[in-house]
Amino acid sequence: MVTGCKTNINAGPFTSCSTNCLISFTDPVSDCDNKDTESIETDDTYTITFSASGVNASGSFTVTVDGQAKGTYTYGSVVQLTFPADGHTPFVVLTDISISACQVVVPMPALKPCSSTCAITAEVSNVLCNDNGTINDPSDDVYYFDVIVQGLNTSTGWKVSGNNTVHPYNERVNFGPYPISAGATSLTVVDNTSANCTASVSVNPPSVCSEPCVIAMANLEILGCNNNNTNTIVTDDYFSIRFRINRLSGSATNYTVTDGVTTYGPFIYGELVTIDNLKADGTDIKLLVTDPSNSGCKTEFIVKKVPCSSCTVTADAGSNQLITCQQNVVTLTGTATPGGTFNWSGPGNFNKTGASVTTSSPGTYILSVVYPDLCVAIDSVVVGKDANVPEAFGGPDRILNCLIAQVEISGSTNQTGNVNLIWTDANGNQVGNGTSISVTTPGTYFFEVINTTNNCSSGKDEVVVTEDKKLPEATIVAEPGNLLDCIIGTIVLSGKPVANVIFNWQTGESFFSNRPSITVSSEGIVTMTAIDTTNGCRNIATIEIIDLQDYPILKTTPAEPITCVNNGVYISAADSPEGPNLVFSWMDGTNTIISGETNDSLYVTSPGTYYVILTDTLNGCSNRDTFVVDRIGEFPQVKVPDDITLFCGQNTTKLTASVINPTASTSLVWNAVSGTIISPLNQSTIDVRGAGVYEVKVVYPNSGCTTTESVNVFVNSNYPTDLTSLVNDETCKNQKDGSITISAVSGGEPPLMYRLNGVNVGPGTAYSPLAAGTYQMEVTDANGCKFSTNIVVEPGVDIDLFATSPIELVYNQTQIIELITNLKPEEIASIKWTPTDNLSCDTCLVTSLIARTNITYKVEIIDINGCSESVTITIRVNDNVIITTPNIINPNGSTNKWFTVFGNESVLNIEKMSVYDRWGNLVFIKENFKPNIPTEGWDGTFLNKDVVPGVYVFLIEYMAPSGVKNITGDITVIR
Repeated sequence: MVTGCKTNINAGPFTSCSTNCLISFTDPVSDCDNKDTESIETDDTYTITFSASGVNASGSFTVTVDGQAKGTYTYGSVVQLTFPADGHTPFVVLTDISISACQVVVPMPALKPCSSTCAITAEVSNVLCNDNGTINDPSDDVYYFDVIVQGLNTSTGWKVSGNNTVHPYNERVNFGPYPISAGATSLTVVDNTSANCTASVSVNPPSVCSEPCVIAMANLEILGCNNNNTNTIVTDDYFSIRFRINRLSGSATNYTVTDGVTTYGPFIYGELVTIDNLKADGTDIKLLVTDPSNSGCKTEFIVKKVPCSSCTVTADAGSNQLITCQQNVVTLTGTATPGGTFNWSGPGNFNKTGASVTTSSPGTYILSVVYPDLCVAIDSVVVGKDANVPEAFGGPDRILNCLIAQVEISGSTNQTGNVNLIWTDANGNQVGNGTSISVTTPGTYFFEVINTTNNCSSGKDEVVVTEDKKLPEATIVAEPGNLLDCIIGTIVLSGKPVANVIFNWQTGESFFSNRPSITVSSEGIVTMTAIDTTNGCRNIATIEIIDLQDYPILKTTPAEPITCVNNGVYISAADSPEGPNLVFSWMDGTNTIISGETNDSLYVTSPGTYYVILTDTLNGCSNRDTFVVDRIGEFPQVKVPDDITLFCGQNTTKLTASVINPTASTSLVWNAVSGTIISPLNQSTIDVRGAGVYEVKVVYPNSGCTTTESVNVFVNSNYPTDLTSLVNDETCKNQKDGSITISAVSGGEPPLMYRLNGVNVGPGTAYSPLAAGTYQMEVTDANGCKFSTNIVVEPGVDIDLFATSPIELVYNQTQIIELITNLKPEEIASIKWTPTDNLSCDTCLVTSLIARTNITYKVEIIDINGCSESVTITIRVNDNVIITTPNIINPNGSTNKWFTVFGNESVLNIEKMSVYDRWGNLVFIKENFKPNIPTEGWDGTFLNKDVVPGVYVFLIEYMAPSGVKNITGDITVIR
């Protein structure tokens, strides 16, 4: 035995001799993004990140998701995929870009949303009418209401769709105004950040709280026609009207009047109004009265007047007259078409009426006769005077009235000396002898001038002092009367219209000057003073406004709060008067009548706003009061889990009760209605076992308010417990055509999902092709319950095939070649040699070979299962060539006449033989002939002539078993 005999050998580096491609990957990292919308699941997304590496792979790979290509990546780079968080499990496959069979499935999680579901509710209360400042106009009545929004998993606020104003949760928000005439109002409440978290409210409007507007025309007077001083033209005649418009009820400010062409006004209600320049053509004129502030407040009336430009009357003032000393007073007598009123005017403000008048003053006197239809006939007369007659002018007529108690009348004359001035009254009594006198008594006074030289008298010039102390008519007109009640809220008071009369009004402490009418809305004595602006006389009238708005007295008691002990309270108006005509009604916070409740008290169990109305059925008057019912001692708000179902064989779980925003300390106790509690009962979190109903009671000890909530626990015993499969093993080794088919699963809620070796493969139950190996099959039911088992796919047939290679042979040598295999003859389906040259059998395991040339055979053997194996055999042939040529030929001799090639069997063919003279000229060439045939060679001639004896050079190319070879040399020609 030899020891210590050793040596060192350097080996390596070693390269892989495996050619199979393999892709591996890092564990995927998933990140869910809720987009900062905690309560919106639909916008959640997942980002999945991993990287992959390859062995025997190309430089890159493709990623396919659910059958759709998503991109190409280089090995080692980071792959980042984005998915919607919709609960599905994506099927991700990595495939080498060059080797399509080289692929791997990347397991993915179920992409469940990471946002919580938002839920909100909206409650409406206090639906109230508002008359919009027009108590008598229901068309513009509006209403307001309150909204409280509460919710779970909400943001910090909410808003109404279409409005960006954000409101806080759990606080009362007022909305309005909304027109009652528009009907119900619908609002969509939306969480500030969760667009799909909504609640809807629809609010019916309350009854209107205004009365309609009513106006009426009164005191219409159609005044006379005016012919516009064109007696013969009827188209320019016009007339006037006088009237007043009274407001009986409703909201109104002023009004306008239109005939369709011209608009008159605005005018004040209750005042006497005159409209001029209405066309007097005998046709109806429709006048529309409208209040600009209330289009529904209107009335109309019709007026007309026939033309008046057809006057045919005449007047005659008589003949001219002369005043003399003998006749110092003349009488003027006029005549005219009957029916007119005679008016005389002349010098010195002469103005008298009647058919006959007297005068002692010279000048021109105009007679005007005025008729009821306003036609006027005019004529004139001239009164002359003798030069000796002095002139006497007593001055204009004067008036004593309520403002003027004394007047001074002054006379004048054209005489300057030797005259007597005499004033007398109607009885002839002299009352003065100067130029003027003061008068305090009405009557006729005469002024006379006597020339003392010729004793000629002027005659007596008449001055009439009248007394106008007539009191104006003082009549108060009340529209619609002097009674205020629950229907009539205002009364228009106006004085009876009289020309040149104005009205002052006194109502309590208020005074109104020069107002044709006033509007009153409260009871009391109203005094009207009528003042005649022409004589200053006053007259007084009074009227008592009586208020019958006897609103029933409504006495209420403050509402008690609802407590945890008293779940309901009475709100009462029992202290109000009683009577058969007094009727109670009740409304809730939305102004909705509570049906059937007509007593003086109401029992309520919910906090909020309530209204009581007491109505007097005799006068329609109502009184209203408000109750606000609060809740004291709030019930604990307890949050417990939703009902729980236990899956996958689990029968224990934890239940937690939490108090939301507690206002005081609480006590808590759990109770198992059914099922078993296996932990202390007074803990907020308990352990329970088995299905059952578990109840928790939370109490505010200081108020006794108690809240009870319950949780149902269910146990689902249907989960996968076993799996049956059908396995097809690999047919041939490394063929990877194995398969696994799931034939049955015991238990589990469908749909069932499968994972093969940790890769999600979906709901399918057949998996192929598979390589040989052990596979872990995991089944997951709809509840997430799992069962896994190992399934083995056996490897396929492994064929061994061996042969000696390479084999060295001598050309044309025969050799037996034998293939060695582990297959039995009956397991062999076919044997094929390629190529088949020089073989005795190209379908046999043993064959004989004749070595003719270098060659490589591929032998493929296929078994009865279709499995195959192949081997290559290389034959290397040694040429063993023996070749000779003559060195002297004598073309003229009997032997050695030819130059040719002689060789053994390894000289297969002469490809080309060339002969050259010593100057390099070609004298012979021949191609493709066999050796050992003298006559195939050169006979020593060139162009059929003998060549000159001498030395010649040859070049021979011949085919040997190993290929074309050549030899050179020289040949001597003799003769």
